[in-house]
Formats: sequence, structure tokens, C-alpha cells
Amino acid sequence: MSELSSEIRKTGLYNKLSSDKELCDALCGMRGIASALASTISNSVPSFTDHSVRHMDALWVVTDSVLTVGEIEQLTCAEAFLLASAFYLHDLGMAYAATLEGRDRCLKSNHYNSFVSCLPENEKKKGEINAQALSFAVRKMHAAAAHELSVSKVPGTEYYLFESKDFRDAWGTTCGQIAASHHWDIDKVDVELGRLGVLPLPGGRSGDLGYVASILRVVDFAHINRDRALSIERAFRSPMATDSLIHWLAQENIDGPVRDGHELMYRSAGSISNVDSWWLYYEMLSSLDAEIRSVQRYLKRRTSSLSRFSLQGVLGASSPEEASMYVKPDSFMPIEVNLRTGSIDRLVKLLAGESLYGPDPMAAVRELLQNANDAVRLKYHTASDEWDEHVAKLPIKVDYYQEDERFYLVVSDFGVGMSARVMTDYLISIASNYWESQFFTDFPNATARGFSHAGKFGIGFLSVFMLGDEIEVTSNRVAGDRTVLKLHGVGRRGELRGAPFSAKSGTSVKIRLRDSVVARLGFIERLVRSYAPMLSTSIKTTVFGKEYLLQPGWLFDLSASEFKEQVLLIINDLRGVQVSSRYHDERDSENYYGKVWGGGAPEFTTDKVRLVVSPASKSVLCLKGLSLQVIATPGFVGVIEVEDVTPDVSRRRALDFDCSSVLQQASLAVMSELVSGFEAYCSEGLMLEKIQVVANAVSTYGKQVLTGSKIKWISNISLPGEVSVCDTLKLRELLGANDIVFIAYDAQPWTAMKLWTRGTENVTGEAAFLLGELGGGPGYTREVHYKRDSFLNIWPRFQNNVMLGLLVEIIAEVWGVSVEHLTGQDGWRHEGGTVFGRFQKMIPK
Repeated sequence: MSELSSEIRKTGLYNKLSSDKELCDALCGMRGIASALASTISNSVPSFTDHSVRHMDALWVVTDSVLTVGEIEQLTCAEAFLLASAFYLHDLGMAYAATLEGRDRCLKSNHYNSFVSCLPENEKKKGEINAQALSFAVRKMHAAAAHELSVSKVPGTEYYLFESKDFRDAWGTTCGQIAASHHWDIDKVDVELGRLGVLPLPGGRSGDLGYVASILRVVDFAHINRDRALSIERAFRSPMATDSLIHWLAQENIDGPVRDGHELMYRSAGSISNVDSWWLYYEMLSSLDAEIRSVQRYLKRRTSSLSRFSLQGVLGASSPEEASMYVKPDSFMPIEVNLRTGSIDRLVKLLAGESLYGPDPMAAVRELLQNANDAVRLKYHTASDEWDEHVAKLPIKVDYYQEDERFYLVVSDFGVGMSARVMTDYLISIASNYWESQFFTDFPNATARGFSHAGKFGIGFLSVFMLGDEIEVTSNRVAGDRTVLKLHGVGRRGELRGAPFSAKSGTSVKIRLRDSVVARLGFIERLVRSYAPMLSTSIKTTVFGKEYLLQPGWLFDLSASEFKEQVLLIINDLRGVQVSSRYHDERDSENYYGKVWGGGAPEFTTDKVRLVVSPASKSVLCLKGLSLQVIATPGFVGVIEVEDVTPDVSRRRALDFDCSSVLQQASLAVMSELVSGFEAYCSEGLMLEKIQVVANAVSTYGKQVLTGSKIKWISNISLPGEVSVCDTLKLRELLGANDIVFIAYDAQPWTAMKLWTRGTENVTGEAAFLLGELGGGPGYTREVHYKRDSFLNIWPRFQNNVMLGLLVEIIAEVWGVSVEHLTGQDGWRHEGGTVFGRFQKMIPK
């Protein structure tokens, strides 16, 4: 068993965990194996900053700054254990390549192969390229590997992180999920871990998994100091690439964090001389600040985590000038610049390349489609005659072809076009914003006529350099001079030339594709469909001469089953997931409700929304026709088009969108058809085989599934030995006729009758009901042979079991009493796996 350091044992988190000896001992045991495994991480990825056990141990101390003393005290022992175990699990996947078996898996992974496949043939066999590809694969796989390591042997060894099989079976999966979640977006955290709030955990414990996962992501992010980038370690590692070196230099002189009111504070012991390193650290502070605010917003909207997270941000994150007060620059003053000679290369790569959009070439194509659609819509809204309106309805063209062994992409439109001045002063300028200045002069009536733009000149357009260095833009206004702008890479001089006159307005952007981009755009006709599914302008994509026409509203013309399949394809494309296991898993989930209504599932449709009932529970949020992000839509799959949300700078996430009102409308709209479908489904065959499906539907769509239907869902037992299944109407009738009700949870009918009549000869005036075990049980192990207490003490979180919670609500409603009046009643028992007892309408004095 690994001994925790005295520094760890001084932390509030350890003080909380140490009160549970079983969990504390398990944590210490897994730390020993994790420490040995983590020591190999620098061999797999030598250029990465520290991911050893030193980083993992440090997170105990960081937690004392992220959470207040009171917030740590509110943690349950189970939550403290899950958080601490995630410290050691979350980055352990970085050591995946430490064994031969693990390394072999990395080399065979899609991540490794995709990295190598994007390289020119003459580069693929170089040793340093293979090392970079391996590092890339390890980085991409490590979150998922953390989950695997929590339940399986370390690849190539006979060791488990949790030695006890019983303990591993009880806790391993949950620990792994929490650890893996640090690379999920916050919406996925909610869907996978947070939706149900506080949950029962092994050994009668409880915890809020969504809360723990949220704290982990902040604590891990907040460890950006000298402990992660020791100068002495950098000296003994192999020569680093420039990007990696900048990360080390950014952190190796930083102390913190410490808590200052509601913010974290960092400080540099000395000044940072490397300009890029200083800016990188400022970006880290800003990103941490954004993550804290994101977690704060998420936890505030959850009842179970209210008042459990008071941290609000990071000192210095609001501006470079403020940050320089805490993190000192050496002989320079950091300022935010628009455009300066010599800095355009770095600025464009920072603001319009992968650091903003990620390694997704379709992000640049999306920007081109946005600009083209803006031009077409602007032409329509400013049309002076029917001809202009007709031309504005012509499709945007996307051409993908090969010429002289090089590949090209051309995006063209018949929109308003650009003058030479707009092309030079706004299209390729970072310093100016066309939409907030010259636009109002050029098109003074456009806004009043209903036009609003989606795309971005400047930074948005310059993302095309993600695709290639050779760019040719041809454009003109109506009856204006036709101009060709040629660009030859970021920071290099371009050229502007005149072109033959054209009476038609429009723009064409031609890019000679970089070799590494070609493979990623191989299915561009499908990707265009995924990235622009709700565009109001048609798009004609031509791939090597073959045409594909995408018409506005195409998603709304599909059958429900075809629509769901297309949405799942879009979601996988947006996530960069190949159409493989994940896609098929999501398709298989459709079988969950497949027998209820086959392919004709109920749906909610407006001109901007189509949501179809589905357990996939995710949809595509579109902004002005283009995919913005995948969002959680419990019980539905579909598309939601909006016009007025604020996207983040990368246009991959909405900052201020709440879909709850749309989901409420959808649930109300489909409820009647939903109930009818379930009634028909439950009317044939054994209800026992269908009750879990019904319970899940109640959890997702609300209690109306049962309260407003004829579904028979609860067993009524009566002497001498009769069992009947009741719907809600019959349940209410029986409750109205009796002042005492006996309930048995997770018992066979004959067993329930014995428990009902145990200790009494007369059960006249009582109704008795039986609920089968549906998950979300009382939170005790079956080894508990006997416990007698009030209902609430026996089962504190009974409402997590939707069927039991609904039953208690109905009893309270029929009897005209409060739920608290019922749940506070004594005499309830938990024996083995069964909970049983009586509720009384009036409690005898």
C-alpha cells in the first residue's frame, strides 16, 4: 500500500476521505500502482509537461484552493474518493504505450494511422514522425484508456489498479467514467453523469457524479505551475519541438494557485522572457477562467449542486495588461494588437488556424459557406428587381477536383460580390470589421429589410490557410470591376489583378489544397451536408465531375427513421468520428423504442425545428443554417435552427442557448401520440418485460406517460392470493377507498403477501401494491439483513426511482396530504433486497 505524503494528509480533501477507511485504503493501494505506471509517461511522450504522480498528488492541494473549506466539508466520502481516484486515473492513459501490448494498440489505433496517413509518402517512415504520431495517439486515447485501466489489467501485465475484484466490480466503472470525463464537453458530462443528481453508491454511500466530474476538470486545469514543468527535468529530456518548449517555458516559473476571494491567483517568481510563452500562459489563464465560468453556469442550474461551487474566475484573465501584474513579462509590455508588420504569421495562426478551430479543415470550408450564404442572402434582401431575386436563389457551388496531380477546392456564389477595396481592407485584414463599419455605407437598408450576417471577414476568411497556401479570390459587385486577389501563404505578399468584366455579381474562392488536407476532405459531399444541414440556400457540390444537390429543407422531407439516421451521421461528422462502432451503437439504441412505434416515431416540427422521439437524446444546433454544436436533447434526436445565439470565437459552441423551452414544447406536442404508442405496446404480451422501457419513458418525458394513460404498471395484491396489474385510474380508485396502503419493492407476489400479513391478522381497509426492481434502489447492499426506520431514512433518494417516486406522489395527491407526511412515517423495513412498509392517511396519536 502506498503511503500518502504529509502534504496530502494536511488537505481538507484527505481529511474528508480518511473518515472512510475502506475507501481510503483502496485509494492508497491504487496510488502505488498508478505511481509506477505514471513514471513511464515521460518515455511515451517526453515533450509533454509533467503527468507523473507528482502532478496527480499535487491535485489534492489544488483542490483546497478550488473549493472552500465549507464546500469540501459538503463532500460525501464517496465523492471525495471518486475525485481523488480520478486524480490518479485521468492522465494514466498517457502511459498506455509503456508496455509492448499497450504500444502495439497505439500503433494500430485510428488516431495513429490518421496522423500518418495525412503525411506525404516520403515523410511517413521517418523516426521523428513516428514518435510524433505515437504521441498524438497517446494524447487522443488517454481519456478512454483511463476508463479501461479502472476495470481491466494494465496492458501486458497481470496488475490491476484496484486489486480487490469485489471493490473493482463495485467502483471501477464509476471511477473510470469520472476520470475519462475530463476530456468531455460539459454537455456530455451532464448527459453521461449529471442528469440524475445525487445517486446511491456501493456500501450505502451516495454522491453526485456530475458535480465530481465538474470539480475534476477545474482542479486538473488549475494545476498550471512550476511543478508541471521543472527546469531540471527539461534539461535531461531529449531536444523538444518549439511548441512543446513554449509550454515548458510558460509554466516553469509560476507559483499558485491560491484562493483570493472568489478567484484563483497565480504569480511568476521571475519575469518571462519568451514572448510566445508569456502569451501562451495568458491563454491558459483565460481558458481556465472560461472553464470555471462554464462549470459555474452548469452547477448553478442543477438543484443537487447549488451552493457547492463559489469559485468565479482567475485574477488577470480579463486582459493582458491585468495579467502582467501577476505574471511578469521581461522587458516587454503585452498588448493586444490588430496588425503589425512581422506579426501577421503568428497572429493568423493563433486567431484563424487550428488553435481556434481545432484540426478540422471543414471549419474553414464552413467559414467559406457562411460568407457565401451571407452574400447570397444580402443580394436577396437588397434586390432591386425580380431578376436579382431570381439570381439570389441560384445554388452555392462547391467544386472538388484534381488538376496536374494537385487537388483544388472552389467555393463560389452569385451573391453581392466584393469591390477591390473590400477585398484588401476587410476580407484579409485582422484589424477591421466590415460588418460593423463599411457594410452600413454599402448597404444602408439591408438590416431594415431583415438581413443579418453569420460569417466573418478577416479572421474568419483567413481560416482558409488551414486548407492550403495558394488562394485565389475572384469577385465583383453588379456592373463593377472584376478583381482577382492571389495569396501565397500566411504573411507573404499577395497580388491584386483586374479580370474580364462580368455583368453578374458574385465571388469565387479557389484553394490549392495542402496534401495533409486532401484525405480529410475525401467525402466532402457528405461533410457539406453535415456542416450546412439547414442552410436556406441550395448547395451544388461537384466531386470529380459528379454533382450532388442539397436543397433547403431536405431534412424535413425525410421519413422519421431516415431523418434520425441522417442526424446521427451528422453528429458523428461534427465530432470527427468515423462511421464505425459509435455510429452503430447509436443506431442500435433506436431499437430501445423500436417495438413501440417502429419507424413512425412521434415528432415535433416547426419551420426551424424537427425533433423525433428517440433514446439517442442528442441533436444538432444550427446557427443561420450551419451546424454549431451537438447538444443534449433528452428523449429526442433532431435539429434546432436558431438565429440569435452567441457562438464562441471558434463557432463550435453556443454561449447563451437554453433548449429547455423547445424540449418542453416538443414533449407537450408528442405526449398524446407517445401515450397512445405505449398503451398499444403494453397491451400485448407480458408487462414484466416492458416495464423498464416504460420507466425510462417516464424519466425522460414525464409522469404524464402513466398518469394520462391506460398503461397497467403497478401490481395490486389481495387475499387470499390474487394479483392484478392496475393503471393509474384504478390505482387512484383503490387509494380513495382505503386509508392505509402497503407497498413492497423488489419482492415476488407470494413473498409480498407474507410480508403484508406478517404480524397482523386483519388487513381490512388496506390496499397493497408491489413494484418490481427497476434500478435506482435504496442504496444498500443486499448484505444488509435488516433495518427498520422511517421511509425517508430507509430510502433517502427514493425519487431517483421514477416509478416509486410517482407512486408516492399519487398517494399524497389522492389522500390530500404532503409527500413529507408520508415519507416521515416509521415502521418501514429493508431486508435483503426488499423494502416494504405501510403509509397511513392519518397517523394515530
